[in-house]
Amino acid sequence: MRRRFAYKGRHYHVVVQRLSPRIYLVVSRGRKPQTPYERAARKAFPDGSIVVTRRQKGKIITQVHRSLFRAIRGRVNIARRYGRSDARGERAQMKEMLESGRATLKLILGRRASELEEEIVTAKLEKIYLGLDGTRSFWKETAYEAVCAAMSPFDSLGRFNPGVRGNYLSTGTHGLEMRAVEIPQILPFIDFDLIVLMKERDRLLAICQEESAKYQQVLNSWIFRNPDADTAYLSKNFAGWVDKRERAIDPLVIMPFTRTAYHIKKDLAEAREFGAKSNWPAVERILKRIVASLKLRLFQPEIEKQVARLNMILEALKDKEDDRVNYLVIDWSHGVSSDIAVIRNEIRQNCSDRDFRNPVVRPLLTRLGNVSNLVYEKNWLEAKEETKAASALI
Repeated sequence: MRRRFAYKGRHYHVVVQRLSPRIYLVVSRGRKPQTPYERAARKAFPDGSIVVTRRQKGKIITQVHRSLFRAIRGRVNIARRYGRSDARGERAQMKEMLESGRATLKLILGRRASELEEEIVTAKLEKIYLGLDGTRSFWKETAYEAVCAAMSPFDSLGRFNPGVRGNYLSTGTHGLEMRAVEIPQILPFIDFDLIVLMKERDRLLAICQEESAKYQQVLNSWIFRNPDADTAYLSKNFAGWVDKRERAIDPLVIMPFTRTAYHIKKDLAEAREFGAKSNWPAVERILKRIVASLKLRLFQPEIEKQVARLNMILEALKDKEDDRVNYLVIDWSHGVSSDIAVIRNEIRQNCSDRDFRNPVVRPLLTRLGNVSNLVYEKNWLEAKEETKAASALI
């Protein structure tokens, strides 16, 4: 299907596949861009990227994720910001602002506030005002404008008028109430988006897992162990096997799986040529390279899991530290350290990139080693960014 999306103030027509009512996959164009418009569209919406849409004030807002793993991470972060797992999420913020707004409203109405009470009112309103600054939600924006108007105790004629001020603040608290009601209605959509993306991730990982096993099965077979085999027979059957392997990875159409598929198809074309010449040692080397590439992709969700753990540590440390928080931080940090050690060891043993066009194993191991050091130093934020950088290398 063809959809029109806006990106940085410009509109583009993009061919997409609909994954859910709010999520689209940008379909590969199959050719190089021919015009400046096509080049701009390709840059804004790369092949295999994920487009997530949402409606705001009657307009469709688009967010482009260059990777399926980034899209999943983004949905998880949004759910956390709304308060799904973060005690300081938006639901908690709305509740706190509402309580403060209602208390302030009681203080404003009924009589002229004393000088001390006026300072308290101003401080409370300023706190709400700053908490709503830069908002994009309709109801939060309504509350922001109303609280801004309520900051002054005087009306447009310069008279002290607590009634008008109270009306403004009442409008503001209504906006906060509507946003508090709205958040639980938004979360199911976020959860559904996340389920759709994770199902796609698991489906593509399963293909990589299955293909890795099939290549390994051939590498362990008699084809590469029998020097007296009929080379003409092998060449004929190998060409058919290569055709099947090419078709098997056709569903890998979402980044970063498209990158894996691209390199595998180039490798298979090269293996086909060597197979036709009965150069089986060269074919064996290429198939081992494909296996290493597939196995390397399978490590990415494990690395992403460490990003989620580090996020949980950062969330826990936002609250006042106590025995429970310290225990959770110690437990999660030990989990990160042990898993990173296992991942590094398995990559060393199973993912030789000696024949890769773009070797990534050494920089990947370096990044993961840095994560271990940063976790030991309790530098959680840098550890998270280093883990994300490691994931992006694959």
